[in-house]
Amino acid sequence: MWNGPWRSCNERTLAWWQKELVEGKKLHVVGGSDTHRPDQYVKHGMPTTWVKTASNSAEGILIGIDKGNVFLSYSPEGPVIELICGEWMMGDTVTNSSYPIELTIVGLLEGDTIKIISDKGIEHTHTASNLRFEDHLEITDQGFYRIEVWRYFSEVNRTLMAAMCNPIYIDVKGI
Repeated sequence: MWNGPWRSCNERTLAWWQKELVEGKKLHVVGGSDTHRPDQYVKHGMPTTWVKTASNSAEGILIGIDKGNVFLSYSPEGPVIELICGEWMMGDTVTNSSYPIELTIVGLLEGDTIKIISDKGIEHTHTASNLRFEDHLEITDQGFYRIEVWRYFSEVNRTLMAAMCNPIYIDVKGI
């Protein structure tokens, strides 16, 4: 989904991915850096793929990636997203739960834009007023929820993706 600084090709991929998700496909995204020469905006670890896993072993990390238990941030210092519902997390499918989906984001800057997106489109938009944001997302008939964090970067005078996560999918027949 995301390789190097956020660019127009990433915007196109994001729109394509959302369309595929709405059509019911479960496509997990990752990101990474690709550095060939010195550049002030292209660096190793930018973007960063964060994997939620029970084990820091290579096998555990690969299992987490395969399950989609992943979020991306623009750098290792970028926002951290947690999206859980009972025992399920981003990348998983909620099959039977009366719990709301719990969203926590830390590492925000004042003014960051948080988008809560489902198969219905953008459900909510919030402007961060401090370093931490929490919300509870009620499950009604959504097929998934995913999160995007957008930030103004003065270095390039643009608002760009700062973090995003794989969806937490919802089996609406099981709810």
